[in-house]
Amino acid sequence: MSAALSTDADEARRFLQQHFRRSVGAVELVGEGEWSRCFGFTVDGRDLVARFGAHVEDFEKDRRAGLLAGPVLPVPEILFVGAAADGHVAISTRGYGEPLETLSRSGWVAVLPSLLAALDDARSIDLSSTSGSGQWGGDGIGSHRTWRAYLLAVGDDPPEGRTPGWRRRLEASPVGDRTFRAGLARLEELVDACPEERHLVHADLLHGNVLVRAGRIDAVFDWGCSLFGDHLYDLAGLHFWSAWYPDLAAVDIRTAAVDHFESTGLDVTDLEVRLLACEIHIGLGGLAYSAFIDHDSLAWIDDRLAQLL
Repeated sequence: MSAALSTDADEARRFLQQHFRRSVGAVELVGEGEWSRCFGFTVDGRDLVARFGAHVEDFEKDRRAGLLAGPVLPVPEILFVGAAADGHVAISTRGYGEPLETLSRSGWVAVLPSLLAALDDARSIDLSSTSGSGQWGGDGIGSHRTWRAYLLAVGDDPPEGRTPGWRRRLEASPVGDRTFRAGLARLEELVDACPEERHLVHADLLHGNVLVRAGRIDAVFDWGCSLFGDHLYDLAGLHFWSAWYPDLAAVDIRTAAVDHFESTGLDVTDLEVRLLACEIHIGLGGLAYSAFIDHDSLAWIDDRLAQLL
């Protein structure tokens, strides 16, 4: 775990009071993940959040995503990004609601129109001020020249990456490595059907990163995993992980999205092949990450990916 994740409410309060040069309201932990901890607070009658983490690039991506987003994609406004005592901090406006993945079946049905509209908005964003494909940085430059190159790079394990050594750990694991090899080979067969499109993809809509209030998307944040690439990637992610969330699986997000595409007149070529390629890529990435952190989800991801192959 990163040292930046050790920030507690008292440390956050001291930093915020120094930053704002005044007293702030009660500071409470409202969320945390592998890379950051998020605290809610009030200053001058305004509800804000401060996220403390080790990777400033994630916060810069949040800032740029907010500047790019349209009116239907509610990305909290980043007010400040800077250094904190043991890492970095981003202060932003606050969203409210239930995390997307905690919704009941009826909650999923209610939010689908808002969710699909938000993904439409992301697809329509003008990316002319950016370049490249795949993982992008706060400067708006993608990690790879093409989307296909990014997809196939899922097997790479560069020492400068955020999860160095995952390949060795996966090879040493009793599960995962054989499926990874088979999945990568299948992806190589499919990749030529994947178009070189560049859309803004969140790539991590679950795990507490989307809040729902009154049946509508209230906030989409934590763009650290976001990509420039095929807009179907977010749909593929929801479908891949739906087997983990029974209430999501019950609404058949894939069919709902296809019906939505047809109703809005969006012509999606090679949809099935593209979705499969994206889901395989997501499964491969999941195996790599779970092997790196030695998470007990490794066997589940191994089985889920094997079902796709």
